[in-house]
Amino acid sequence: MKIGIKYSYDSTCLIEFNLFNKIYNYDNVVYLDCSCNGLTSLPTLSKSLKILICDFNLLTSLPILPNSLVKLYCNHNDLTSLPELPNSLVQLCCNNNLLTSLPKLPNSLKTLDCDYNHLMLFPEDFFQNLNTFYVSWNKYLIYRDTLRYKYLYYII
Repeated sequence: MKIGIKYSYDSTCLIEFNLFNKIYNYDNVVYLDCSCNGLTSLPTLSKSLKILICDFNLLTSLPILPNSLVKLYCNHNDLTSLPELPNSLVQLCCNNNLLTSLPKLPNSLKTLDCDYNHLMLFPEDFFQNLNTFYVSWNKYLIYRDTLRYKYLYYII
């Protein structure tokens, strides 16, 4: 099984996953793509990581996300929850999982794709800063508008 790693945005290398923690200069990795490997867990992530792509695996949880993370793609896994999201996150794609709720969304988040989950309740201030969001094909969704004290029910 191989994963793609970038130390900067212009160089890419593939490595065997079992050598992952032995990478020279691992703390400088900014891009990690470990999609389609049947992984059940991920190692501790680089503190410099900006983009994590771990789609199409068997992950049930994610490790602590670094504060530097800007984009997270964790589609098509078995995730039941997400860890605390870093304040730097701009894009979150977590469709086709088993999520029943979302953590507090950072103010920086602009795009959210959480189609095909088991979501029932949106976090407070859900629409506050989002430009694009996909939430179709969930269970019974409830959006709580804390400013107007309304409940909007979506049955999708």
